[in-house]
Amino acid sequence: MKSIGFTFDEKILRTTSIEAFFDEIPTIDSMEIAPDERILSIQTYKKLVKKLPSHNFHVPYFVKEKAYDFSNEDYKKDYTKFLSIIESLRQYSVKRPSIVLHESSHSHTTTDETKKGLDFLLNFVEQKKMDVTLTLETLPQTTAFGSREQILQIINEFDHPKLKICLDLCHDYYNYDSYELPDQTFLEQVKYVHLHGKGTEKHQSIQKFPIDILQSLQLNVTYNLELLTQFCETYHKTVISDIRYLQKHL
Repeated sequence: MKSIGFTFDEKILRTTSIEAFFDEIPTIDSMEIAPDERILSIQTYKKLVKKLPSHNFHVPYFVKEKAYDFSNEDYKKDYTKFLSIIESLRQYSVKRPSIVLHESSHSHTTTDETKKGLDFLLNFVEQKKMDVTLTLETLPQTTAFGSREQILQIINEFDHPKLKICLDLCHDYYNYDSYELPDQTFLEQVKYVHLHGKGTEKHQSIQKFPIDILQSLQLNVTYNLELLTQFCETYHKTVISDIRYLQKHL
């Protein structure tokens, strides 16, 4: 069976507790979180990660507004704080975590902005000797960047063991009229996979995604269910159902 994880959307804590949530979740390998002290306290994140043996991370909400503007000192502080929180949580994970990042997709930015940002982040994790892997996510091609070609080009230019690819299978699937999985050169750089379906909105049940394509993806990495409460009103119920679905079909 593949290693399966899920994205913990902290908004679920508005209606339930950590304990109650995990009491209902089937046995699973890992979870993904986006730690931000403006959302939850460090102590709450520590309580959360103790529920599972492995963890992965996604860059928090602040990224949506500022892209990779590392000329902005406040932005550097945001990222430095984000990575520092991950460093404090690393001790609770038995495997090297992946940190999912987006390429800079704002209209006023270029691929060079993404490279500058990655250079800053890679230098940070090296200086701190952080045992993590940065993974660039494939994005919908409605954005300026994030295509297979753009991402693989950046990965090859850096040629760094701590910079790999997060294949968002749903984003990738809807980028092509006639879909084929990425070639082996691309797949060799994939460290982490995002899974979700696409109904009337994105980030819904993986059961809305073609199972034959999912089954044909043979990678020895974590397959993470990326459900979000803002798109999936039945988030808690769907997480449980999707975990069971993947455990049956993968």
